[in-house]
Formats: sequence, structure tokens, C-alpha cells
Amino acid sequence: MASLEKQLGSDIKQWQWEKVHKVEFQHPIGKVKLFSKFFNVGKFGISGTNEVINNQLFTYSDDVEINVKGGPSTRRIIDFSDIENSWSVLPTGQSGNPMSKHYDDQSEMFVNGKFRKMKLNEEEIIKTSTKLLFKKKE
Repeated sequence: MASLEKQLGSDIKQWQWEKVHKVEFQHPIGKVKLFSKFFNVGKFGISGTNEVINNQLFTYSDDVEINVKGGPSTRRIIDFSDIENSWSVLPTGQSGNPMSKHYDDQSEMFVNGKFRKMKLNEEEIIKTSTKLLFKKKE
């Protein structure tokens, strides 16, 4: 009880795991404090725990904040009877480039248990995609 009160206060009705349990998606360069704000994604309160479907590994302590040490690299829901009706989400985003708008555009969906439709049909991909064209200098 003392540990929980230290972490969450004395009002039990206000106790929420996400206030203590935090995840930061750390880029290898982001381990250097100077670069962490630019390369790392988060810190987010997150549900989940060890040994459950929303597996967010941690070591319990009575610290005010408990950090996730590992978790899923992706989540997918695949409808094998209608493969084009499948859903997924990544912990950060599709791009490994911090300058891309897709570097961290799925992180909030991930921590909130949301998904996005997987595009598996060539026609749908072409219809909804953007293109970057490079022209050869003459």
C-alpha cells in the first residue's frame, strides 16, 4: 500500500496503472541524452503487463515511474476468410527516418490499443498512396 500511495497518491479512486507504467520507444542514437528528444518516441502511459496479450515487460519497483523494457514489435489482426479485412499497428511508425511524418505516426494508436487497416490490394494501395518522383537533370 505504501508503494502504491507513493506512486499514485492516497485517493484509490484516482489510481490508474498508466500513470505509473510508461513506455518510451528508444532509438539507438536516442540513448545519448543530447539526441533523445529528437530520436526517441514518447514517453506514454500504457496499459499491459508481463505475461498478457498486451505484453509490456517491466520490473516492478516502488519508483514513481515504472518503465517498459520490452514489448511487441507490431500488432496484427488477420481475417483469413477475408485477408483484405486485416488490421495492424506499429509501436512508432512505418519509417525509420526521424524526418519523415511516418516516423512516429502510429505511436498513439499503439498505446491506446487502436489499429489501422492493412492495405493488401494493389488497386487500393495505388489509389491512396503518395508518390515522390525524382527527375534526372539533363
